Amino acid sequence: MQKQQSVSLKKFSALGIGGAAGIVYFPESAAELAGLLADNPRRPVIGGGTNIFFGDLPELICTRHLNKITETAAGVEAECGALLEKLFDFAAGVPATAGGGVAMNFGAFGYELKDFLVSAQIWNCGKINILPLEELRLGYRTSGFSGTVLRVLFKQKQLADKAGCLRQRQEKMPLGKPNIGSIFLNPPGQSAGALIEKAGLKGYRLKGLQVSEKHANVIVNNGTASAVDLRELISFIKKTVWESSGVELSLEIKYIGH
Repeated sequence: MQKQQSVSLKKFSALGIGGAAGIVYFPESAAELAGLLADNPRRPVIGGGTNIFFGDLPELICTRHLNKITETAAGVEAECGALLEKLFDFAAGVPATAGGGVAMNFGAFGYELKDFLVSAQIWNCGKINILPLEELRLGYRTSGFSGTVLRVLFKQKQLADKAGCLRQRQEKMPLGKPNIGSIFLNPPGQSAGALIEKAGLKGYRLKGLQVSEKHANVIVNNGTASAVDLRELISFIKKTVWESSGVELSLEIKYIGH
C-alpha cells in the first residue's frame, strides 16, 4: 500500500480547495481498504473528490487505485474507486467514482445510479456484507445505509452517447474551471440554481470564488480560495436566497476536516 505524509488536500478536491493531511493512504485492494477502516473507522474515505472540500485532517484514505471494472455473467462489477464515466454516459466529464456515487446516488440527465444498480459490497463495523438495491435505500442524492462501499455490481453499462452527454455538460457547466458540481440540493419542485439566480447572485464574487455565470448552483475557484472562504460564501448564498424566496437551501456537497 502506498501512503504520503504532510499532504496538501487541494489536489484531492475537484474544486482545488483544502487544508493539509498528516497521512493519505492509497489502498490497492479491498482487503487493504477494509484493514484501514478496521484499524480506525473514523478515517474519511474519498474517491474523485467531486462533491467534497477539505479543512485539515490527521488522516485520509483515497481509493483512486481501486479502479478495476470487470464484466461478469451477473453484471458489471466495479471497485469503489472506478470512474463512473467509464460505465455511464451521464457521468461523462465528472471524476465521480462508484463508491461515492452509490453513497450519494449520483445522477444527471434524468438518470440515477439506482436505475442500474444490483448490489453493493459494504464494510460496516468490521463486517462485510453484500446489500441488494432495496437495502441501500437510495433517494435523491442520498442513501440510507451505513458503512463504506468496497465494490458495486451494476446490471450493465450505459455508453451509447458519451460525446452527447459531455457536450450537454459543457454547455451548462463551467468545465475547465475548478468546481465540484451542484452546491445545493434542488428543493422539491424547484431549482436551486434558479433560486440563486433570482436572488441576484449569478456571477457573484467573494475573494477567489465566483458563483458560475453558466450555472448559478455551481461555484468556481479562481485560484486563491480557502475552505473558510467557501463556507462563508455558502452561508451568504443561503441567507440571501432565504431573504429573497423564503426557501432554505440544503447542501449537496460535503465538508471534511476542521
